[in-house]
Amino acid sequence: MAIDEYVEFMATKMRARRWQVDLVHRTTNKPRNKTGECIWDDANAEVRDKVLQIVTEIDDSVGFCHMCIGSENDLLRGMTGG
Repeated sequence: MAIDEYVEFMATKMRARRWQVDLVHRTTNKPRNKTGECIWDDANAEVRDKVLQIVTEIDDSVGFCHMCIGSENDLLRGMTGG
């Protein structure tokens, strides 16, 4: 999911905050190596689908994004080849 592209797109549509805040980045997770994660292997598509189903049930925003991205309602449709 290309969340950064949506953030950049929405930055062109929304006004900047009235008060700017200096943010300090704090790394909380180890860097990912998706090639080493077995869930992304096509042989595990059933497991991947089940995980997506569970995460979608737990977090409404995941389900919303999954339904929207690539659909006719996708804000970036036609802009990035999506």
